[in-house]
Amino acid sequence: MLRCALPSTIKIETRIDGRSFTVLSSSSHLHQILTNLCTNAAHAMREKGGILKIALEKHEVRDGNKSKRANCPAGKDYVKLTVSDSGHGISPSVIDRIFDPFFTTKPPGEGTGLGLSVVYGIVKDQGGWIDVRSSPGRGAAFEVFLPEAVSGGSSHDFRSGEEPGGHEKILFVDDEEFIVHMGEKMLKSLGYEVTSRSVSIDALDIVRVESPEYDLVITDMTMPDMTGLQLAEQIHGLRPEMPIILCTGYSELVNEAVVGQCGIRCFMTKPYSRADLAAAVRRALDTRRAL
Repeated sequence: MLRCALPSTIKIETRIDGRSFTVLSSSSHLHQILTNLCTNAAHAMREKGGILKIALEKHEVRDGNKSKRANCPAGKDYVKLTVSDSGHGISPSVIDRIFDPFFTTKPPGEGTGLGLSVVYGIVKDQGGWIDVRSSPGRGAAFEVFLPEAVSGGSSHDFRSGEEPGGHEKILFVDDEEFIVHMGEKMLKSLGYEVTSRSVSIDALDIVRVESPEYDLVITDMTMPDMTGLQLAEQIHGLRPEMPIILCTGYSELVNEAVVGQCGIRCFMTKPYSRADLAAAVRRALDTRRAL
């Protein structure tokens, strides 16, 4: 799903240890860690493109390889996730502040300064730590260390609660078949009835003919023939009250303010997790009932 969310000028390379690793975490937290780090890496390479590298391996802490950020006993095993890029790098004058809440080097409107602080908080809460190596013009590498679960240990699920679901009928629109398949699978697992289309014009025809049957439309932004914003405008011409969720991968022309002006109920950035989708769908449907 990262491939769909990043521009084609960025190549993704992976180096995954063939062994199986286990950590005590939730899938949504791991998703947040990976997507935040990869989104930042992509931003650092957006002008010239580059290579995004993702590696996963085992790491044993010894006295000689402890990090200054780590507070852990020697001899303990960790799972190490590394996300690195070939972008512009991080200045030494700010590298010690990048995990601070609301700190960002991005221009106004392009970043909240919360992404890395969220990652830092998740990793710290799970007993791990995160390091960064970088220099101007030579890219950056973020190394996340999470404690490896002891074999036969607790299998406690760290989720705060089950994702909210429902039984409403949803029209899901995306021009990429893989995304359509994943969207259908996640929505059906939450209990919803789903109809999907990979062509925006076909989706509009469905709404035009079967409009009363649908409770929500989820649409991609960048599609041939008709963008997600244009599709939303056409749908609202037929059913002004129809809640719509707009999804986008890599677009600086779309944000919460823009979609709000178009009457779109929710805005989601790809790649999103099942938990993200579940929350957005329920929020859009429940807001509709409150109006």
